[in-house]
Amino acid sequence: FARANADERPPWRWLLLGGPRSGTGVHVDPLQTHAWVYLVQGLKRWIFLPSNLSPEKLGELGVGEPQLPSAQWFARYRDAAAALPGAVEL
Repeated sequence: FARANADERPPWRWLLLGGPRSGTGVHVDPLQTHAWVYLVQGLKRWIFLPSNLSPEKLGELGVGEPQLPSAQWFARYRDAAAALPGAVEL
């Protein structure tokens, strides 16, 4: 961010707190930022999809609007998403 003009930088300071079963829906970062994620307690579930998926394929996998709660997304789409070549689940 240091090399970009201040008016070109995305907002980049966030602090997100949540209780049990909180989370975000599966999404594509609209600002294409990078982040450090620190979990104080509990478990976090991740799945990274191949970057070459078309918008149509992402839609078939439930990625987009409206965002489903992550527990619902994993119940409906996890198997199909994890079977994609290049998908990584942590």
